[in-house]
Amino acid sequence: MIEKNHSAANVETTAETYTSTVDVKINEYNEDGEVVNSTTKKYKYAELAMNTSLTMKGLYVKDVYTTQNGGDNDGAMTLTCLSDGKTITVRTIVLRSADGRVATEDMLKGKIIDVTGIIEYFSGDYQIKILSNGAIKVDGEPLFPPVAPTPSTPSTPTVPETSDTTSDSGDDTSASGCFGAIGVSAMIPMAAAAFVCLKKRKN
Repeated sequence: MIEKNHSAANVETTAETYTSTVDVKINEYNEDGEVVNSTTKKYKYAELAMNTSLTMKGLYVKDVYTTQNGGDNDGAMTLTCLSDGKTITVRTIVLRSADGRVATEDMLKGKIIDVTGIIEYFSGDYQIKILSNGAIKVDGEPLFPPVAPTPSTPSTPTVPETSDTTSDSGDDTSASGCFGAIGVSAMIPMAAAAFVCLKKRKN
């Protein structure tokens, strides 16, 4: 652990900047710290920004290659994208929805995407690596639209059956009187309803 509580920079970068070259001045010093020689070297922007995070918007997906070699990466895709006349390569992990569906070529080819990822080097070229579903939007929308939760159906309370039996004294001290009170006054706790019945018996 070097540092914590930091978030990725995700620097918004254009295709023009991403594919550009940068002049870097390199100085040579003697033992006294004096510049004895100075040269300028050209570097690709992506090389200097390697392993950093960026966001790039408005990429047109011209072509898609899906990995299918029998390994864990089956379903991962390499997207060849165009923006402002520049070619940008985007590489995805296997993108899955919450219910297990895997993203396919037809969901991306011919679409406009916005991506957030890490710059990496692969097979002689630089590419943007996407690491999650949320790191790509298609025509401004999530790759997998969120599914609304199914509302739960409230249960219907069961009212106990009552009896037609009454007492000889004329007082309502039967089971019908007790359970009738419970059924009508559903908000009264069971203990309170039982107390009412016992008091009527005592009287």
